[in-house]
Amino acid sequence: MNQYLIKLVFDVSVDRTHQHFDEQWRVFMSLTRREALRAAVDTGSDESVSFVSEGGVCCEWRFVHVADCVELAGRSAGELVISLSKFDDDVAGYRSFVLKRGEEIMSEKKPTFERTLNS
Repeated sequence: MNQYLIKLVFDVSVDRTHQHFDEQWRVFMSLTRREALRAAVDTGSDESVSFVSEGGVCCEWRFVHVADCVELAGRSAGELVISLSKFDDDVAGYRSFVLKRGEEIMSEKKPTFERTLNS
């Protein structure tokens, strides 16, 4: 089995107004890249959902497509897999957010996305 890190993109709408895109990097296991991509597309499609919140607001997560695929086989511990540049006008605010978030994750005071899903 091979491991693939695949980015799934969802279009998020609230009250039928586009709000944002949610980009999710997920690990898929399969014998081939094609099988992993098919599994990713199936997962994204299965997780498309529309619902009405407790406040009566219509929310919708629509799977757009896979946006990237990286094979993880043969990678060494600490090896660079993905590098993303973040452009933000509020440099101090972003740096502060990252430092605070890092400390929360390291101290486990605030759950990571992964721990939230597994709790």
